[in-house]
Amino acid sequence: MELAFRENLKKMRGTKSKEKFSQELEMSRSNYSRIESGKSDPTIKTLEQIAKLTNSTLVVDLIPNEPTEPESEQVTLDLEMEEEIISTLQNPQNTAISSHFQPLLIHPYYQSHQLDVA
Repeated sequence: MELAFRENLKKMRGTKSKEKFSQELEMSRSNYSRIESGKSDPTIKTLEQIAKLTNSTLVVDLIPNEPTEPESEQVTLDLEMEEEIISTLQNPQNTAISSHFQPLLIHPYYQSHQLDVA
């Protein structure tokens, strides 16, 4: 947990001892101490109990990770690469390469994607 959370937790505990506060949370003092020191993360249930005991509002904020590249763009790029490879292999100037890779061109994958590989 972040330092701000730990500092707020200590402030919200106020003058109550860790022992007293942990009893009110129905957890051991050592478990509470680990949460307050940042060595352990509280469960949502514990956070809800802390909010209730301290007359606070619990705010949980989920921020989605930014995708590095949208999947649809990746699929488009993959298909473009496949089409470029197939085009290169179909070029008469590349007959040696084409004959070597011909088994790949008739692979069911390419047929199922309806690419012109003949």
